[in-house]
Amino acid sequence: MFDRHYTAVLDEPVPFLGGLAPRAAVGTDEGRAKAADWLKYLENQTSKVRPGEPGYRYDFTWMWERLGIAHLRH
Repeated sequence: MFDRHYTAVLDEPVPFLGGLAPRAAVGTDEGRAKAADWLKYLENQTSKVRPGEPGYRYDFTWMWERLGIAHLRH
């Protein structure tokens, strides 16, 4: 369920990215930095989800890789 959702989000406008889709945002240095911040935000939010709740420990690694910004992950 989450994989389908986040796969679709890669091509949809994201307010956090100034209304750009993540795939479009990574076309510039500034956009790559914003996309990295967005993914970090998503990871931090899911880290707060309690065990057994939807989204618990979702692995966003594939999104970093698909967007070509895995090197920005700290």
